[in-house]
Amino acid sequence: MLTWFACARNLRTIRCHPSILSPYMASAIALSLEDEQMARVVVIVEDAEDLAASLAIAVETIPNVQPIVTHRAKAALHTIAAGSRVAALVTDLNLPDASGLELIRDVRKLNGYEALPAILITAEEGTVAVNGNIMDAPNAIFRKPFSVREVLSVLESLLP
Repeated sequence: MLTWFACARNLRTIRCHPSILSPYMASAIALSLEDEQMARVVVIVEDAEDLAASLAIAVETIPNVQPIVTHRAKAALHTIAAGSRVAALVTDLNLPDASGLELIRDVRKLNGYEALPAILITAEEGTVAVNGNIMDAPNAIFRKPFSVREVLSVLESLLP
């Protein structure tokens, strides 16, 4: 199991421990991504570290895509709001600090992210209630356990 004491760049993935990601650090991450030539960013929000790492490794195989991994909705929202060129969001439904559906809704309220592609991952059986608002609806839902290849395929089709 990985433990992060600070934001670390590993290959092309940026992983941050949720307790240390502040709006200031989110801005620093956004600036560090400016170095990436026209890289599109996929934010992965998953509290299970092994699953987050698997998704990040898969996303790294997409050309010109930079994954950012965090374990909390608040950290993801700060990162996106800080100006990263986010092209898609992959989030767990049940996060420690919010629902993945709430995160999708909050991100899509941000200027420029109204139509951000979002993939929801859940361990829950049955249907996921979206409260009738299409802005809250993910583009795809995967139930755990799932095939990382299938998620990657759908993600690639959603990327601009």
